[in-house]
Amino acid sequence: MKKKFYKKIAALLLCAAMAGGSQTITWAAEDFTQAPEETLFSDGAEFEEALEFPAESFSAEEEEYLPLIQTKRIPYGKAGEAYSFQLLAESSGEITWSMGQGSTVPKGLVLSESGMLTGTPMESGDFILYVQASVGESRSVRKIELHIAENIDLIPDYDVGLSDFFTGDFGEIYGVSGGREGALFYNKGKKPVHFKDLPECQYFRLSWRDQSGGILEASSSIWLEITVEDGLPQGSYEENITLETQEGFTFPLQLKVTILPASSKEYDLSCSPDKVEFNKAFFDENSDSGCEVLVTNIGTKETKVNVNENNMENYYVKRNIADDEEESRILKPGQSEYFYVVPRHYYGTYDKEVFYFQTDDGSKFPVEVSMHYEKPKAPLEITPYVVNFGDIYVNAKDVPEAQKVTIRNVTDEKMRIELDPGESFRVGKISKEILNPGDEAEFTVRPEKGLPVGNYMTATRIWMKYENGKEDSFLLDTRVNVGGRLFAGALPLDPIKNLPNGTEKTEKALGLPEELKVYGENKKTTFMVPVNWYLEESSYDPENKEAQTFQVRGTLVIKSGENGDHLDTSVTMEIQVNGYQAMGRPVFKKAETVTNYVNAVLAGKAEGAEGYQFVVVESAEDLEKENFISVKKTDKLSATLKYISKGKYMLYCRGYRNKGGSEEYGDWSEGKEINVKYVTPQAPDITGYAVNNCDIMINVSTPEKVDGFDLVLANDYQGTEPVDYKVVKTGYSGTSKKIIVSGVTKGSYYVGIHSYRKTGGVKVLSRWSKLISVTIKKSPVKTAPVIKKATISRRNFTVQSAVPKGANGYDWVLAKKYAKNKNGTYTPSNYSYIQKNKSTANIVFKNIKPGTYYLTGHAYVKGFQKNFGNWTKPRKIVIK
Repeated sequence: MKKKFYKKIAALLLCAAMAGGSQTITWAAEDFTQAPEETLFSDGAEFEEALEFPAESFSAEEEEYLPLIQTKRIPYGKAGEAYSFQLLAESSGEITWSMGQGSTVPKGLVLSESGMLTGTPMESGDFILYVQASVGESRSVRKIELHIAENIDLIPDYDVGLSDFFTGDFGEIYGVSGGREGALFYNKGKKPVHFKDLPECQYFRLSWRDQSGGILEASSSIWLEITVEDGLPQGSYEENITLETQEGFTFPLQLKVTILPASSKEYDLSCSPDKVEFNKAFFDENSDSGCEVLVTNIGTKETKVNVNENNMENYYVKRNIADDEEESRILKPGQSEYFYVVPRHYYGTYDKEVFYFQTDDGSKFPVEVSMHYEKPKAPLEITPYVVNFGDIYVNAKDVPEAQKVTIRNVTDEKMRIELDPGESFRVGKISKEILNPGDEAEFTVRPEKGLPVGNYMTATRIWMKYENGKEDSFLLDTRVNVGGRLFAGALPLDPIKNLPNGTEKTEKALGLPEELKVYGENKKTTFMVPVNWYLEESSYDPENKEAQTFQVRGTLVIKSGENGDHLDTSVTMEIQVNGYQAMGRPVFKKAETVTNYVNAVLAGKAEGAEGYQFVVVESAEDLEKENFISVKKTDKLSATLKYISKGKYMLYCRGYRNKGGSEEYGDWSEGKEINVKYVTPQAPDITGYAVNNCDIMINVSTPEKVDGFDLVLANDYQGTEPVDYKVVKTGYSGTSKKIIVSGVTKGSYYVGIHSYRKTGGVKVLSRWSKLISVTIKKSPVKTAPVIKKATISRRNFTVQSAVPKGANGYDWVLAKKYAKNKNGTYTPSNYSYIQKNKSTANIVFKNIKPGTYYLTGHAYVKGFQKNFGNWTKPRKIVIK
């Protein structure tokens, strides 16, 4: 919608003068920017940017006030009973009320120009009123919800329940990765309900999925996500918990799960479910998320999970991660990943089809899919029902001719038609946008030019919008196959060379590709196809120390109909593995101690080594038994070994390299004596934590006396240490029992704390505490409050403002001075008047002495303490 602009926008932004016009408010000079006419100025709207005030002073006679709608809610009504309510607004001019575009007013109710909503509603339901208050060219609009109940009692304040589909029984799962269920709580009442802190569970984890924080608003629902703890031993578990609200509601939940034993096979997968059926009770045609299938590695080896869907025509499988993230497909023993089965059709009955999840050794784990979902009667008669363009070549200069689609309104209601083309297709203009009952209209559909090779099955959405405000839609299937995928031959394969001796005899380790590029008819196009390798037939021996050159035979997996001439689909890959080369012994350049750290540097690279293992031991005997006091593995020529207790030790290093998926080590270097002179303090314990908005409170204890604590919030961890720090806090007292970190940005973090002692001014650190994972759901507010209007009445100064979205409140001051900071923000000083902890729109300073002041305010998010955002730009106020 095109935006218009106020002709007299300056008049809408003025501040009221004192009664009689003898006193004025003077604003500091600054640029003035017009605002769009259709901006909603009622205090229910969200304000993201401040509107600037003009530099001049205005008297009360020159002002034109924007009407401010004060009514936020209106009472419920009953169908068939008289209803009356007066809307309220504030303005210096005469207000005229009207109902804005988009309102859904129940039959029998009318809004007068004086703002009185009266009549006898003749229908029940939920209605939206866009009430508009106008003064001359100025207007405000507010969205108000109206509920008209049926001829029954009005809706109560609280009507809270738990959806009956929740059973709390997770059934049988493998304990290698937690199962997931959810409980849906709903509130049909007219007041919000506040859940208390979630109870702690022994076998399950609880969290609110959305940003509600446990607040269940009126006429809404929230989802409690329940996850089985990872790593539970084999057995059955049951736990009874109770959720409570501040309003006195209680919800006892009984949670059950049975953990099955993992397989003893090297390669084994669990697929849950292993049978998927799409039907009307499950399938939502407005969503392409499909059905979840949880795949768990229950074997003893890590494996790359591949999807073989070559024989599926009516469904496809996708992951919940990007396909190019190769490392995300590898599942270690005990890990799981969700896959999604998605139908290619919105309706129909299709017999069972099977796809497979495959492991590195070629084992297949089937999942059956079927669909029984008949097309419901549609409000439109559409011809054709499916627009199929068949096959085209990727390099074709011309796309197929557009196909005509005819639609007919088979309802008894008038409707407006809008078209939303599916991705990769273009839709022409419809011949008739308004369809009366029985009317027909036409439009055309064709594929976009330049589509890359592939099958495209998307949908054009046809929107039907009725006069009563209701909407409906229909999805028109549009299909095309780009590339013509007629197999004509495979491209030459480059040999795989210079693999290290002892490389494991697997497709992954040897680098055999999952897909190969082939060319189509007359070599006009190329496309990728899967390949099955027969590695076990090859002569390769991983135990052979000599150099080896061998071939691996494979067969291309060409779909039915793509090999019309029945061409040979066999391929051969040549692979070369190098002979064995012993690793050299590392040589130290230097080794020094810094507090309880040892810094070691090598003189140069060791022959054949890909990385190095540095260790600290008490003796050569401990080195042989691998009783290491400190270990550091790295691909660099230097390392720092941390948290070594006071005493004398030996430092050693050896090289390592990858050999067939495992690590091969070389000989140890000569030992180097080191002497640590500082005592390492014991690591602290994190005994609990709490989150309040953007603040974290952590309970910490230590078994011995220390001088202080340091804390970090990190994005990740390696081993037992946090990495990629986002927040670093130092210098907490060693007597601290609770540590508060304030103003943390929304996100998930790993929290680590270490203690320290100071010896002769030197800070000696302990090991990190056990890391905990913390999620912050609310960020601090940086945005300054918005000043909407200001007035003076005698010696009282009133500011109308809007709290920035997400803030809990704001503080305002009248200051004598302010400074502009280098980053463009402001800092007031010499406060004369202060208004703190405000959340209302109107802020009043009373009994102000004559003089010059600067008005400014800043918003805050309240956690365990206030976290302030930026101050507003100071406004000069002159009180005479």
